[in-house]
Amino acid sequence: MKSALLVSLLFLTPLFLKAEEKLLQSLADLQWKNRIILIQSTKDTISQQQLTTAETAIKDRDIVWFLLENDKLKTNYIGNVADTISNEVHSKLMTNDTSVILIGKDGGIKTLQSQLDLSELFSDIDVMPMRQREMQK
Repeated sequence: MKSALLVSLLFLTPLFLKAEEKLLQSLADLQWKNRIILIQSTKDTISQQQLTTAETAIKDRDIVWFLLENDKLKTNYIGNVADTISNEVHSKLMTNDTSVILIGKDGGIKTLQSQLDLSELFSDIDVMPMRQREMQK
């Protein structure tokens, strides 16, 4: 009985650790893995509808988006998000005095927009050298 319990624990422990690893503590945790779009919106349905419609293109470009509407944060990030992420998104948007920010995989700000224009963001991404290499693979 004890050995069965021990074996069960050995197999389940990695599952618990992986679930913990999915907790996003900071936007910096996405660096070199994802591009990030930060959006400040008062018209949640428009922005979220655009993002949902473009889901395939967003996944293809390794984009994680964060939509901040009336201090409520929505995201396509798969996993748990720390409460501090909302403050970090708000801070970045206020610091840059804009409604939309595209952050590259290198962590640098690539584009600022006054309203969400996914076609323009996709065009900006597609000319980036890292994206060019991704498309060639």
